[in-house]
Amino acid sequence: MEGRRGCSGGWFIAVVLVAVVLTVFVAATRCFIARDCGWNHQVVVWLDMDADGVRDEDEVPMPGVVVHAEEVNLGYLHGAQPVNWQGEYRFDVFLSGCPDVSFEVYPEVPEGYRLTTAARVKDPDQETDSLFGLTYVAGAPTATPRPPDLWCEAVFSAESTVRHVDLTDVQVMPDGAAMASTYGDGIYRIDLRREPSAIRFAQFGSYVKGITLGPNGTLWVASDSGAHRYDGYEIRRVEPGTGLVGGRVTDIALDPSGAVWFATQQGVSRLDPDTDTWRNYTAEDGLGEGSVMSIAAGPDGSIWASTLFGGLSRLGPPDGSGVRSVGRAVEGLSCNEIQVAPDGTTWLGCNDGLHRLDPGSGTWISYGRYSTGGEFDGSSVYEIALAPDGTLWLAVSDAQPVVYRFTPGRDGQGDVWRKYYVNTTVEETSKAVSLAGDGAIWVASRRTVWRCTFPEQ
Repeated sequence: MEGRRGCSGGWFIAVVLVAVVLTVFVAATRCFIARDCGWNHQVVVWLDMDADGVRDEDEVPMPGVVVHAEEVNLGYLHGAQPVNWQGEYRFDVFLSGCPDVSFEVYPEVPEGYRLTTAARVKDPDQETDSLFGLTYVAGAPTATPRPPDLWCEAVFSAESTVRHVDLTDVQVMPDGAAMASTYGDGIYRIDLRREPSAIRFAQFGSYVKGITLGPNGTLWVASDSGAHRYDGYEIRRVEPGTGLVGGRVTDIALDPSGAVWFATQQGVSRLDPDTDTWRNYTAEDGLGEGSVMSIAAGPDGSIWASTLFGGLSRLGPPDGSGVRSVGRAVEGLSCNEIQVAPDGTTWLGCNDGLHRLDPGSGTWISYGRYSTGGEFDGSSVYEIALAPDGTLWLAVSDAQPVVYRFTPGRDGQGDVWRKYYVNTTVEETSKAVSLAGDGAIWVASRRTVWRCTFPEQ
């Protein structure tokens, strides 16, 4: 037994001294016990929006990215595992016999992304997470990986209200609560951390068309009785006659300068909150005819407005003297929603589907039942939510509440569509969608507010 000869000085000693026998026996026994160790380390991957290599509080995790732990001395690769929906994965490596090891951890960089941190971390401290930041390459189709299923829970029902009204919008506040507007019963604040979870705000008026979030969580509310501003402490009403060109406000947008734009049934009004001055734009200025249904501001200060009869109008950014050009961009479109991405891409949610204006080429791309090969059925798009990773979430008309997740490709090539059923038994169409900082997707159907999450894999 080679192992015994290597551990013992000889068995004849045991015959002479019992104490020595016991000592040698214990020593020999210990030689056959192989010590085992473990190596543990957690890896975190996040979407580095400003590409500075430092994770900010508002930057979201990158679920599904595959990470590796490689032992460089022995050449072993321990796992190729995807991080969870918090962007985390913990390696637990069993080391038989406690060998001298040296580990490196690193992620697989998804197509369309690049690292903003070191590509590999060697011999990481087991008490400190290894952080990997990813940002997307400009112009490349990107998508944060998502599982195939969406789990949704009804958190508020308009059936419980006195008037049995319809929901019109839902927006998630910075504190995690949601504001749901109704057409007939004002606004409800939904906070699942409190009891009761839903509190009605009647001060905004009964017939609310939509909600816009401003800086620091300021709330702007569009309603049939005008507009309201809520800063968390005080509700102030912008009444017809104070500068609004029309009494009914259908939508509100804030431009990069801080000015507030109001879409009304008679045109568009601009309020400069610093000087409390107004400027109105109507069909006489070149705006499309009819009620303005939706409005949005671009990063360059331009304003997009969809009118009932005049299609899509654009108010150019102000020149040196503050004058804006006003013109019609697209005739014949009737659109419920406009969103402008940080890169200037303009998205229209219309009754015939989704439309996209590329800021570089100036060309329009339309997405409908036939142009997408059936991946998107061309339903009316009621609302668009832009995700930090460049994807779009769409609330669309359907027999049941559904949302689409759309990852645009380059020049309309390589687009990825995914349809999610919020609920398969409720006969309500989706009206609005909003994205929360914790990764949840909030959906308002006709009578129900849903909070949806992706189950962990």
